[in-house]
Amino acid sequence: MLRGYDTPDPKLYIEGSAPVCDALNHGFEIGVQTSWHMEDDLWQIAGSLSKHPMVQYHSEQVEGRFDLQTLVKKSWARLATACVFFIRGQIFNKHWIHLDGYRLEWKSQTITFPRIFEIPFDYDLEGLWYGPEDARIIIENGVDDAEPVVVFNMIVLLTIRDSERAGAEKNWSPFFLHEFPDTKLSQRVRQPNMYMHFVRSFGPLEVIKCSLISGMCDPVFLQNVLEEPEYPVQGYSYLRGGTQFVPVPLSLLAEKAQAVDIFGHKGLKAYIALPRTNTGDTKYCQEPFYRPHLAITVTDGTHFAMIYGSDPIDFGPDKVIDQVSLDQPCGMGRIMIPNGIADWDYAATTPRGKTDIMTIQVSVNDATVQSLRLSGILDLIRSLPSIGHLLEDPGSYLNTSVGKAALYNKMPNRVSHITQDIRNCMEDAARQYIEDHTPSKTKKQMDQTEKEKNEMEDRGQQFDEHGSDGHIEGGGEDDDDDEDDGENDQARAQESEQAPDGREEGETAQEKSEDGSQIGAEESDGGAAR
Repeated sequence: MLRGYDTPDPKLYIEGSAPVCDALNHGFEIGVQTSWHMEDDLWQIAGSLSKHPMVQYHSEQVEGRFDLQTLVKKSWARLATACVFFIRGQIFNKHWIHLDGYRLEWKSQTITFPRIFEIPFDYDLEGLWYGPEDARIIIENGVDDAEPVVVFNMIVLLTIRDSERAGAEKNWSPFFLHEFPDTKLSQRVRQPNMYMHFVRSFGPLEVIKCSLISGMCDPVFLQNVLEEPEYPVQGYSYLRGGTQFVPVPLSLLAEKAQAVDIFGHKGLKAYIALPRTNTGDTKYCQEPFYRPHLAITVTDGTHFAMIYGSDPIDFGPDKVIDQVSLDQPCGMGRIMIPNGIADWDYAATTPRGKTDIMTIQVSVNDATVQSLRLSGILDLIRSLPSIGHLLEDPGSYLNTSVGKAALYNKMPNRVSHITQDIRNCMEDAARQYIEDHTPSKTKKQMDQTEKEKNEMEDRGQQFDEHGSDGHIEGGGEDDDDDEDDGENDQARAQESEQAPDGREEGETAQEKSEDGSQIGAEESDGGAAR
């Protein structure tokens, strides 16, 4: 059972007194197929890059400590802790069988796969973390013969118009937003989009638009962050980008679809993605912990809102991670990152009948790339009350040209409240997941250790306040200056987002398209795309 948080009827949503997460609770069963590993030829990779100046092997490895097979495996069979990154493309058929030596004819060019993409980058032989990494592939839906766009991270300077440059940018979620009618719309032919949108941040929700030609980015939407009462929580949890956003086929969800085409009315779109939470410094896990979630956003092209978000998803025992690792949320099962939505078949046939099947890719502990299929995602979306409200009265959420927008115009903060509450529930659920999945024996041991530590600190404090003869020293006041040894949660979260090998974020990372044009920015969690 997948637990999530769905928007109530916005007309009944009282601003300033948002319901607790249990009141937003929405459960639904989805199907999960056991994942399979995406393998590659490490010998072929090593051979094709052997002459690159940055590809060097330690002398102790070359001098006979390892045989050649072990040397290649130790050097290339990982997604993190490397000094240089490259992107390698592979072609698979519809059954996910790798096609070695496949020739792709594309616009009078012949491209042979697998291949290392030739992406130029600056480097220093004594430096670290050069080259493109954390690749995402996105294809525009509804465009015939659409060209795949490869989005990746690379350390460059980023410029967003009318925006200050941040110290680092990472975890952007790309998507295509069809904004204007095509000249050939009457012929049902859509032209490729010259822009790509990105969810730059989930808290607050921020969207930017970047040119695929020039790489220049412009702000599109920034959520109005509302003040809310603070409540004590231990540890941080932040919703970050994961997969790309793909359009939801709204016409398949509505009985009367006059107001929508396959992906929505020209003034109304819905998208689904698998972002992830980064959680840490909790009672039972100090290390950063990652899990994917499902999230649905809606837009009229100008305003955006998140109307649904799920609890952390581990897909069940032995589907992606084995049961032993799942029972160690602060150990071997700590890192599961969603990489992409590879396919979404709206009308698949299974032994249980017709349903939809979504194929996604995830990585575990920055060491694997695994694919798995989810079924029933459309049925989940169809079951959401928010979708019914959205199709009946789009103006309840957004200032669209469909229906009346009086509610939005009158109470714009209501939509911001909805987005904020759902995100908060997702982040709280990530903290709770760690506690729920930590074994009772481990909890007792950690609780006992914490108790003993506190008792020792109390005894030490009493010793500081009293001399050896029992007399109180000083005038009853602490002569030492109090030091704030607590760290800001946001700073801790940013620190945890560095690579597992300890990489610090001191520079801005720029995303680029495959042809080299800059189209955005993010830095990876240490996972290098191969």
